[in-house]
This record gives sequence, C-alpha cells and structure tokens, in this order.
Amino acid sequence: MGELADRLDRLSVEVVSPDRRIVATIRGGWDVDVDIDPRVFHGYRERALGDQLSQLGRLAYVAYQRERRKLMDDAFAMPIYDDLVDVVGTRLRDYREGVANLVSSGTSDDRVITVRSRGLAEWDVAIAPDVIARMHAQTFVADLRTAVFRVFDDHRRQVVEVQDAVYGSARVDRR
Repeated sequence: MGELADRLDRLSVEVVSPDRRIVATIRGGWDVDVDIDPRVFHGYRERALGDQLSQLGRLAYVAYQRERRKLMDDAFAMPIYDDLVDVVGTRLRDYREGVANLVSSGTSDDRVITVRSRGLAEWDVAIAPDVIARMHAQTFVADLRTAVFRVFDDHRRQVVEVQDAVYGSARVDRR
C-alpha cells in the first residue's frame, strides 16, 4: 500500500477554466495552484471570475477523481465500488454518500473571497465588489488559495464526523 500512497501523493492534474483563461493544478489531492495572467485578471468582473473559478473547481474535482480512480484500479485486482454491497455491506455506500453531501466553506483572511463546496465536487466562489480593481492578481490568487485550503480543512474535519457516525468512533479516550 506504500507504493499506492506514494503514487497518490505524486498525482497531479491540470485543468483549464471554460473560458480557457485560468489554469489550476492539483497535486496530491490537497495542494492547488491557480494561474491567472494579471492582464486577464483585471479584465474580469467579480461575478464572472467567481463563476469561472466555480466551474474550474468542478472540472478539477472530476479530473482528479478520474486519475485517482485509474491509480486505484491499477493497484487492486478488484476495486471496491458501491455496487458491491454484498461484499462490503451498506456502510461504505453510507460513508460515501455522507462525504458527498458535506458542505464545506472557507474565506480569505480579508474576507473578500468566500469559497463553498459540496462534497468537493460542486464549488461556489464569491468575490466581494471592487476586489479586482484594487487587488493585484498575485495577491488575489494567494487569498483564493487560503480560502480553498480552509475549505479542505473544513471538509477533512467533517469527514471524521461522517466516519464516526457510519463506522463508530475509533478514538481512544485517554483520560
């Protein structure tokens, strides 16, 4: 399993926004880089940029999951899918459904960017008014990364709650 973990850690996908002006790179599932040319950045309106970033988030999720599944399929003779209820029981399906329905959120330090996600598959990026006019593209991208990392942190915290609810608490009381 160590080799699979290493391959997953090295997994990298690159996606392009629907308008083809923004590029995102996802590495290891939890590291995200976004590239927006400053001239392009200042040509957007906040809502349009938020819409492009929201769609980019969806595209990134699909691309990452596709590549992740390929790695998993290669690693296991019989990958575990939800339709194998007779093999794995219903708890795996309940867990995956719970995780898919998690709503996670994060904001930039200055609260000008708010990012929400449902199951990391659906994304909504909201940008405060006049941010583009008064912010450098590089600063915006750094703020966006902060908000996205906070979504990831919120998501991981909630995943533990779903695990506890579906499988029972695995934590040991050390009092």
